[in-house]
Amino acid sequence: MGRNLDKRCLVSTLLLLFAFSNLLKIFTYGGIGILSPQSTLIVLAMSPIIILSSNFGNFLNKKVRPELFRNIVLLIILVAGISLIIF
Repeated sequence: MGRNLDKRCLVSTLLLLFAFSNLLKIFTYGGIGILSPQSTLIVLAMSPIIILSSNFGNFLNKKVRPELFRNIVLLIILVAGISLIIF
């Protein structure tokens, strides 16, 4: 957020970062036996919801003013940080 990137650039950068880290998690969790076929089926069943919510997020990203977008992202970061400290 401190680099004043365009909001679409920020979202796409975060998307790539999370996609890469989640791909690594899939292989790691599968390798140590945490990821089961049942949990994979649950994720596949939830895929339509993931796609719909991603499209809705993209729609909101195009409609929200950059200042409001920045404040929303900072608020989400704050809430995530607080939840990590508390839990």
